[in-house]
Amino acid sequence: MNNNQRIIAKLQKSSLRNNKSRTLMIALSIILTCVLLTSVITITLSLQESMEETLAHQVGSKAHGNFKHLTMEEANQLKEHELIKNYGLSTVVGLVTNEETKTRQIEIRTMDKQYMYDSYIDLVGDHPSNYNEIIVDTMLLDMLELKHEINQSVELSVRTSKGENKETFNIVGYYQGNIFSQASYLLVSDQFKEENILKDDYPDLMGTINLSINFSSKHHADEKLSKILHDNEMEYVKGGPNWAYQSSSQMQLADILSYIFLIIILMTSGYLIIYNIYLIAINKDINHYGLLKTIGATSTQIKKLVLEQAFKIYIVSLPIGLLMGYLFGQVLVPVILESLNTEVIVVSHSVWIFIVATILTGLTVWISCRKPAKIAGTVSPIEAIRTADVTINRKPKRRKQSKVYQIAWHNVFRVKKKAFLVILSLSLSLVIFSAVLIRINDFSVNEFVSNMIGSEYLIADSGYFSLNHNGAALSPDFVDEVESLGLKVHPFKMDEKTVYIDNELKSNLLSEIVPGDYIQTGYYDLQEGKITLEAFGIDEYLCDKLKPYVIDGTLPKVLKSNQLVIEDSFM
Repeated sequence: MNNNQRIIAKLQKSSLRNNKSRTLMIALSIILTCVLLTSVITITLSLQESMEETLAHQVGSKAHGNFKHLTMEEANQLKEHELIKNYGLSTVVGLVTNEETKTRQIEIRTMDKQYMYDSYIDLVGDHPSNYNEIIVDTMLLDMLELKHEINQSVELSVRTSKGENKETFNIVGYYQGNIFSQASYLLVSDQFKEENILKDDYPDLMGTINLSINFSSKHHADEKLSKILHDNEMEYVKGGPNWAYQSSSQMQLADILSYIFLIIILMTSGYLIIYNIYLIAINKDINHYGLLKTIGATSTQIKKLVLEQAFKIYIVSLPIGLLMGYLFGQVLVPVILESLNTEVIVVSHSVWIFIVATILTGLTVWISCRKPAKIAGTVSPIEAIRTADVTINRKPKRRKQSKVYQIAWHNVFRVKKKAFLVILSLSLSLVIFSAVLIRINDFSVNEFVSNMIGSEYLIADSGYFSLNHNGAALSPDFVDEVESLGLKVHPFKMDEKTVYIDNELKSNLLSEIVPGDYIQTGYYDLQEGKITLEAFGIDEYLCDKLKPYVIDGTLPKVLKSNQLVIEDSFM
């Protein structure tokens, strides 16, 4: 039994103490590797969370999913499902129809505290309890030219299921308006709701209930929502997951590969630095390891000695690297997001930043030290007396020249492997920098925006952007004036008509509606044999924009008077 562990442990401590500059260099290289990995992970997660938050603001809800247009019985049944962690309820009561608010939809609702939280409503003031008490947002206050204060009276025109009339309200609370959402909420009391909705009748969906849902995790929300409906045999209910979380979780393969490639590059850079330092250290201390063999140290013990030294330096360096990397990431995140014009900036505080960075840094250190530790373990006492750091690749040639630059050049490539690693480690910084520049320059703002909108401007009557006002057509004189500014105009005309259908078509459409779905849009009109259709007139430019979405048939360059294209939900 070889009982030299205590001696080897003392030698390990003395080696760290006596080679302070080397230990410092190794620690700095580990810190640098950890800083790079931590900052990149921080930036990546912050970008993802910022995009999620921006999209959630556009949706108007941070809930994982929701069900819409429910009766109270349906809402009570769905909310009890075991997958649901918490839920919020909101009843659609009506709309505000003031002339001052025609550019924005103002929905009259009741909401519980959870639904308000999910809708980004941070209340200043109290909840409404009496008939004429309301909560408004700052955008409505600005439209009505009121101060951002409570205890103000305001007269509003409101449309509910019982008709349209004027009401005088007292503002008991307000909240910051969501500029990303297309609608604002005016919250009323339960008393106002009960007096202004009809029982078992839901004209224009007034009186229906929305149910916001949160699960234990935002992942696979669509599957969880489908299971809830299936278990309750209510597949006809309208609802869906929050697409803010759906879009961020469905990352493109190219993006995933890019992140993996970047992480590999960073780990390789750290590996080369740490590996080179340890390889130089092993060559320098080769006599030391040979002497250890003379006192009975085994190859395994020497390898363990090198790895334990690296582990101790790693443990001391890790907290510094994590802290510096995270702080560095916090500084860079706002700069990067502002350059991308991201509306909501979120710096991630996820614990996974530190877990992943710790694992990757540790893995890098372990891989970097394996080869040097193996070399140290294979040194024999006889080899230790030879000159270290000399690798003879071929027989030396006599050189007549003795110029300084030739001597320097020969010295650099005296050990070819080491020269290659040094050059590679220096080149990696250029590779990373070049990759970032290419990625930035490759980003096309026009191409990115063209995936979401088909033109640079959309000009219409204010009612076009709000459901509670009918949009008037733009006058020909106004269109001519726009064209005179040098803008290319592409008219987009819409006409809405209620038409009567024959009994056969009526029966076919009614058969598609699941029994019990009494609040589906258009259901009551269909019972009377009529449906509402929207017809759109477009030009060649817009025809071309629709071509990628054609499911069946072909789209001609220009539609003739006897040709039409049907949207798939009507087929």
